[in-house]
This record gives sequence, structure tokens and C-alpha cells, in this order.
Amino acid sequence: MDFPIETQLERKNFHQAPEFRAGLSARMKKRWQDPEYRANQIAIRTGKHPTAETRAKVSAMINTAEYRAMHSAATKKLWQDPEYRAKQIASLRHYD
Repeated sequence: MDFPIETQLERKNFHQAPEFRAGLSARMKKRWQDPEYRANQIAIRTGKHPTAETRAKVSAMINTAEYRAMHSAATKKLWQDPEYRAKQIASLRHYD
């Protein structure tokens, strides 16, 4: 299947630019100074780490040909939706 050229945009390494990293660092440091944000983030992350057994089960499930085929078909179906396609292309262009 051939995909339209607008979906084949080259990703730039914007996240590696020193200016971007410095700005992100400053914004996150400021955000973490807010007690409400800090409490919320800590609450979200507390007890959320999967066990080794859970990680093994998920890994075994997603590393099968059947799962990859199912995921590929679902993704291709999503990209056929003009609204989804436009939203994804717009988000990719945001980083250009």
C-alpha cells in the first residue's frame, strides 16, 4: 500500500535542540514548584509500576505475529479516516 506523501514527513530532532531542552527544563522546574501539581503527579505515579510478571505477560502478548498484524490493520484503518489523518498530520507539522 502506498501512503500519501504528506504522511511521510521527515521528523526533525527538535527535542535535541539545546534551546528546546533548556526551555522544557525551565517550564518543568517551574511546574514542579507548584504544590498542587506536585501532589497530583505523585498521586498519579504512586503504585503504578507493573510487576515483572505483568511486564512479561504484556511483552509475550505484543511480540507475536498475530498481535503485530492486528495492530497494523487497526492503524491502517485509522489512517483511512480523513479526520484522524488531518489531526495526525497537523500534529507532525507542529514540530517542523
